[in-house]
Amino acid sequence: MKTRINILITAAIIFLMIPQTHSQTVITLSRTFIDSIKDRITLTLDYKIDYANDKNISVFTNNNFGRVRASSYNKRSNDLIMRGSSDFIGLPITAKISDAKEYPEAVDLISKHIGDRVKISSVWRIWNNYFGNDTFQWNKSGGKDKRAGIENVFELSPVTQIDDLNITGYDNISNSVQFMDAETAFGLFSQTKCEIDIEDTAITISTRGLSSNYVEFTIRESGLSETVNDGRIAECNVYNNDDILIHKNLRAIFVKDSEPEKIFRNLRKGEMLRVIGIPRISLHEIDSKMRITGANNIKFDGLPVEMIIISVLNK
Repeated sequence: MKTRINILITAAIIFLMIPQTHSQTVITLSRTFIDSIKDRITLTLDYKIDYANDKNISVFTNNNFGRVRASSYNKRSNDLIMRGSSDFIGLPITAKISDAKEYPEAVDLISKHIGDRVKISSVWRIWNNYFGNDTFQWNKSGGKDKRAGIENVFELSPVTQIDDLNITGYDNISNSVQFMDAETAFGLFSQTKCEIDIEDTAITISTRGLSSNYVEFTIRESGLSETVNDGRIAECNVYNNDDILIHKNLRAIFVKDSEPEKIFRNLRKGEMLRVIGIPRISLHEIDSKMRITGANNIKFDGLPVEMIIISVLNK
């Protein structure tokens, strides 16, 4: 109970602080790039590792301290955070292995390849979870600039494979992770304005930061559930802890053959599922609105969000 109260207090503090900030992050993306990933759940990329954190992974601290750079990540976390780039993405990229101590072979592989390229398969995520006035410009050369490895809006998380090593990719939810409750999180999403400027070959997304990475909520299928090559995309209604409807027709994203996807596909009609999800900006929703309106400027009263389902609580 005490932990739950602390979580709610933290969420309330975030809720009160965010409306007071006027910082804007500007993200420019190629329209061709958007078309190529908007309905994909995962990506497989050649990823150049620039830095990796050494705060919690003992093999780094003991053997490779001079070769790796510490990230300013939660000291209680067991996540391995990499910073790097990919020519296909064209933006600075964070990649995360959750509960990395369970994957010593992956940790060792990464420790030996700082500065090199590896093949990574992962869920992709565009999300602005820091507060600052920054501009991120997509470009074909890979987008590496002075911010690479420090600030970014493109994330590979959860990572599911590095070279030939398979990783479950999902968080072992622990006491070190704070969940934001559904009403607070979806309230923030609905209050966060987003503006889209459209050109012939690119779009620019302008919005402010939100630090809501893990959200606890309940879903019930409300519309189309579509099987795609790398998983399942389902329209779901969202409910709070008291099973009160708070958001309609969310795009819920399930990685192929993951535990959440297997459980969801076997649900009976009308059955509810309590989950943990992480948000990403919905390029699908942005693209759909662009095509419907045909306008050069689109303003969203709420941030277009879809949720990656990473864990099921009521198994």
